[in-house]
Amino acid sequence: MNSEFLNALDEIEKGKSVSKEILLDAIDAALVSAYKRNYNTNHSNAVVNIDRESGEIEHNRFYNLADYLREGDLLV
Repeated sequence: MNSEFLNALDEIEKGKSVSKEILLDAIDAALVSAYKRNYNTNHSNAVVNIDRESGEIEHNRFYNLADYLREGDLLV
């Protein structure tokens, strides 16, 4: 996403009286939902953030290390 996209959201906010923040939150949620559907996962640790100034998308998936360890594994 870029400044043109954010400008389009500004226009929607003005014309439809829908908060830009609500629109961005909905897009964040839609991207997380698409990730889960595409990768066939129900992990709640997928996170998407859209920078409200630049429109840059940051996406992360956090892992719980305990899910991947076996008894006797050495942690350093």
